[in-house]
Amino acid sequence: MSMNGALEVDALEKSFGGFRAVSGVSFAVAQGEIVALIGPNGAGKTTTFNLVNGQLRPDRGRVRLEGADVTGLGARELWRRGVARTFQITATFTSMTVRETVAVGVMAAQAGPWRLPGALRRMGALDVPETRSLITDVGLDALAERVCGTLAYGDLKRVELAMALASRPRLLLMDEPTAGMAAAEREALMALAVRIARARRAAIFFTEHDMGVVFRHAERVLVMSRGELVAAGTPAEIRKSPLVREVYLGHAASGEPE
Repeated sequence: MSMNGALEVDALEKSFGGFRAVSGVSFAVAQGEIVALIGPNGAGKTTTFNLVNGQLRPDRGRVRLEGADVTGLGARELWRRGVARTFQITATFTSMTVRETVAVGVMAAQAGPWRLPGALRRMGALDVPETRSLITDVGLDALAERVCGTLAYGDLKRVELAMALASRPRLLLMDEPTAGMAAAEREALMALAVRIARARRAAIFFTEHDMGVVFRHAERVLVMSRGELVAAGTPAEIRKSPLVREVYLGHAASGEPE
């Protein structure tokens, strides 16, 4: 299995004690592709996500990034190789302004996190073109001088997205990106992330419980159940799949998985 500029996951397995959380999972994400990973609670999505991101080491199987074997590498090393991540629970520097926070992400990307303190001392006003561009891209120009601790949750999600994009990743991992947001905010954030990723030719691999967000924005959907990948296809194919309806709480009637 080989795709130009792709993430490739081959026969991943991970157990915790006697419980097998991920069993023989294989898939690929092409350059610039938007792929969602869905499934009911306990399906193995988070474990799979953490194996891809380097937070966990697989017991078996391989992970490749653009053809290079990155199995077992930690999150920091993967970040250096072009993988960025946003988290379900947003964490920012609450006492810093939006501009300062995004600038930290920019300088970490330019100098490396291990050299960041010295780089920040040399930055002066922390106002560099890349910082300004990212703030504009995520629609936060009007809030650039606001302290992050005073922002609404949806705006914090945009700050986090800007920081993730600061390293110019080729692969953006988004773990429940719209969790805790109102319906309109969910749609706006995911549409923004997809638009920016496509402009930069970056792939997005994301987990999400909101099926409306998944079906509107994913180009391909992977479905997990009990640690295994049980279905894969376009949103239209997944929406119509009786198997997928059954996986979601045994819901076999017509309609979308919940």
